[in-house]
Amino acid sequence: NKDFLIYGKKKIKSRKLLSYISQINRFLKTKGLENKIIITQIENRLHALIFCLAAIFSNTTICPLDPKLPLSRVNKIKRSIDATKVIKKIDLKENGLIDYDLFNLDNHNFLISFSSGTSGNPKGAIHDSNNVLGISFSYSKLVNFNQQTRILHCLPVYFTAGIINTFFSSLCGSSTIIIVNSFNKKNIFNIWDSISKYKVNLVYLLPSIYSMIANFSPSKAINIIKKNKIEFYSTSNNLYPNIRKTFFKKFKKKIKSCYGITEMGGPLTNEINSSLVKDSVGKLINGCKIKIKKINGKKNLFFKSIYKCKSLIIDNKIKNVKTDNHGYYNSQDIGYIE
Repeated sequence: NKDFLIYGKKKIKSRKLLSYISQINRFLKTKGLENKIIITQIENRLHALIFCLAAIFSNTTICPLDPKLPLSRVNKIKRSIDATKVIKKIDLKENGLIDYDLFNLDNHNFLISFSSGTSGNPKGAIHDSNNVLGISFSYSKLVNFNQQTRILHCLPVYFTAGIINTFFSSLCGSSTIIIVNSFNKKNIFNIWDSISKYKVNLVYLLPSIYSMIANFSPSKAINIIKKNKIEFYSTSNNLYPNIRKTFFKKFKKKIKSCYGITEMGGPLTNEINSSLVKDSVGKLINGCKIKIKKINGKKNLFFKSIYKCKSLIIDNKIKNVKTDNHGYYNSQDIGYIE
């Protein structure tokens, strides 16, 4: 009887979700798209996320892209990954049947995620389904997603953080996911209405957006935060101390930072106890190790993860993730371990 997904007036429980997955996988099978690579550019955020979930239970490989990406760039990516089809819309019936024969959890190349560069050849990472599920469960446990968690999903559905950190990891914790429009400058004043209406208690945003919220939010936001007992998480870019301090000064609430690397599977850390002065990214998930190695006098962070991506796509060629002799990957980020 649990609401797993909420999208506007739609409240989707497990049976309805399974029905949607069946419909999508029946479509993939009927169209001969199983064991194929397909690009998705689905504008309906609910359908885009459900399509990702359905592909886990299929042998299909999906590559989610920004629906507004120029056609020339889409075609470039399509050639580089040898995609069969680009899907921009999927029709889902409200009273569809569930066919459990269409559910398959065999490990397969599941997700191709591309960096959001604006020029040059795009770089992609190929993730298999077992690794995506594994890192989602591990990250969910670290963050403590649970049945009481009501997370606001407003990150792009083609970002790794929008797929793994806030969708699959939330489902692994049996949380409720409230899907709203991607956050931007135009809807900055509406975000608190959604948080209040859907009783959101976990918000997951980028540092730059937290900076905007701290400067432009209405006074009612403080009362909403207190009433819902909201936790705030940050991902993608560095959460600088000045953003932490500005946000805390306005709302008397600390932001917890997350750090991840696409090559290592996605999210690797999360803060448990947030700091206002330290530039910390928190604790490591299970299944990941870290070491420091000095290069040109700087302390580089090296990671070893059982969830690392299967391979990379660089210059239209599939390449292995380069690691040292002990399997550690140079993140090229600088840091230290406490």
